[in-house]
Amino acid sequence: MKRREKARLPHVEPKPTRRQSRSEDNNKNVDVTVKESDEQESPKIDSTASVDWRTQFGFMNDVDKVYRKFPCSKKPRMPTQEDSTSWIESMLPTDEFLNNPAAIQDLENLCEPSEKYKNGTNVVVAGQLLSGKTSFIQLFIKRNYPEPEERKRRLLLLDASTMEEKTMLAKMESLKRYIEHPKTKPHTRHPYVVIENFQVLNPRIQQHSIGPLWDALNEAKIFFVIAVSPDANKLTDQIKTSSKIIRLQALQEIHVLEKLLTICVKERIGFVRPAIDYILRRKKHDLGKCLDALQHIFQTYQNLSMENVNRFFRRTLQMKETLQIIEMCAPLSRCKVCTLVPPCAHTTLQHLYDRVLRLRSLYPQDNQREICPDFKHTGICHVFNRKGRCMFDHPLDIHVIDTSKLGARCTIHTLPLPCTHCKTLEASKQQEKSLDKEKNRLLDQMDQFKKELARVESSLHAHRKAHADSIIWGKAKEKFLATCTEMENEMKRLRCNIDQQTKERIELDQTLASLHEKNERGYCKGLGKGMHIQEGVDAPASWDDNEV
Repeated sequence: MKRREKARLPHVEPKPTRRQSRSEDNNKNVDVTVKESDEQESPKIDSTASVDWRTQFGFMNDVDKVYRKFPCSKKPRMPTQEDSTSWIESMLPTDEFLNNPAAIQDLENLCEPSEKYKNGTNVVVAGQLLSGKTSFIQLFIKRNYPEPEERKRRLLLLDASTMEEKTMLAKMESLKRYIEHPKTKPHTRHPYVVIENFQVLNPRIQQHSIGPLWDALNEAKIFFVIAVSPDANKLTDQIKTSSKIIRLQALQEIHVLEKLLTICVKERIGFVRPAIDYILRRKKHDLGKCLDALQHIFQTYQNLSMENVNRFFRRTLQMKETLQIIEMCAPLSRCKVCTLVPPCAHTTLQHLYDRVLRLRSLYPQDNQREICPDFKHTGICHVFNRKGRCMFDHPLDIHVIDTSKLGARCTIHTLPLPCTHCKTLEASKQQEKSLDKEKNRLLDQMDQFKKELARVESSLHAHRKAHADSIIWGKAKEKFLATCTEMENEMKRLRCNIDQQTKERIELDQTLASLHEKNERGYCKGLGKGMHIQEGVDAPASWDDNEV
């Protein structure tokens, strides 16, 4: 019975002893302190650590920001048949002009004429080169005559830079006869004479040749649309007063760059920055021509590399037998320590040279293939640097790297020896010595003048004292006065010389003091690149060879 009762009793956990309770309390305290210490010792994350050094130090320009905003696609695609259609028509707006809201409003007012332009008016489109004058005129024509057949009948397109004056006038008169002919079908829109490059015509032609025909065509409800560059100042008053002048502003270069990069990213076209920059520079940032060149290069060569761009523009690059170290390392990023473009005190020219040699040693050689065109012209294979492989040969013996600038340098000014700064400092010290000699010479000369002055004064005093007791008359008196006058003139000359020598000595002391101060602190000024010390100009010609 006792065993059964013991079995039925509920299970009760034993009470912890004093030693166990103390150890558990200590463990809890240890855990809390560890957590608190971990929270205190956890490193703080610096918000500026993730910021690029170019942004932090203010070396990031707008072009760099655009290139970082549109990076090249990691998986570029190949061209397809859909890319054969013109990108200018599909990727550019046909009814908008960036930075020209007033011109768009004027276009709408002219195409949907209000009471002001109901009877028609002449239009002058003015703007700088590549400002979109031709595009604006084409948009104006499409708005007025959507059907191509009507454009041929009621529009006359002329170019003043390629046509003669007589031909232009004859075509204008023939258009006037055609419009006034009774069999010509009427139209709701006015006919126009479009003349591009109107600034080629001088004021005489505008006034005497086109002026009378201008009024005659306007009376027949035939109006003009002319394009002028850069402004409408050279137009006659007759044309200005009877026309609506529309001024266009060209696209900014950064907008053209952003549009090209947007297309490259959207269409997954592989590109490099030098290729895009060369296309923009070659096409003078004309958006239409740049986009056309971009499409042709992509269709022909699949990606925008410098090699493909050179082939497209047929650039004949001459092979350089001697290569410069800095050109082979371009583009150079600024030093993260001093923010200067290498070579600097932290990234020396020797470091750049070692990096070039290390890269060139990794290039594939002796593979019995043609020489890499990029390596042939630059000495560096950019394809291998990006992808780690190249299918062409890279013989290292076809170039000579110029290592003349790797010679010994001055320990003070860090310039290649012989250091021009040290030469100028040495010349400045020698100049100080020569000026010191000149000062001593002036002091000796002043002492001689003072001695001579004292001698003349004593002679004059003795001469006057010798004849003071006696009375002199006649020729003796004249001789006495002449001698006194001669001595007084000599004294005046000596005093003038002493005063002049004193002024020269004061100026020389000031020059010597400033020159001595500069020489003591090692101040010197370089002669400039390609200049040499000239004797007698940069340094005195009266140095002693032993002293030099």
